[in-house]
Amino acid sequence: MKSRQILMVFSVAATIGAAAYVATIAQTAEKSRTEEQPYLAAAMQVDIGPLLKKMDALQAEIAQLRATADALNEKTQAMQDSLDNVEKAIGTLERPAKWQYHFLYQNSLNAANKLGEDGWELITSGKDSLLIFRKPAGKEE
Repeated sequence: MKSRQILMVFSVAATIGAAAYVATIAQTAEKSRTEEQPYLAAAMQVDIGPLLKKMDALQAEIAQLRATADALNEKTQAMQDSLDNVEKAIGTLERPAKWQYHFLYQNSLNAANKLGEDGWELITSGKDSLLIFRKPAGKEE
């Protein structure tokens, strides 16, 4: 959505630029007609009033688009702040205060896989084929 707004702003800016360019040509022609080259001015009778009105309307539209973009940026920041707060809350929920531990004194892949299926997490291995598992306290075995 943001890229669509950027393209719209560029489109409006290009239109204003074209209108300003035409207005500049018209003003140059008017200057030429009155000061330097009267024969050129007769060939370029241009009324720039409608162009100036269109340019004013486009500038007002750009101002409105900028205000809309600013409002969207504020809403986006507010949403990001809310998301950050939710992520912090989830982070505290994922860390249980208490753990229960299970010690496996055999080097058995089947036994370790069974514990994993039951929610146990392998946290370390010790001497003599000792495997230590944990899971949050309160979960049923």
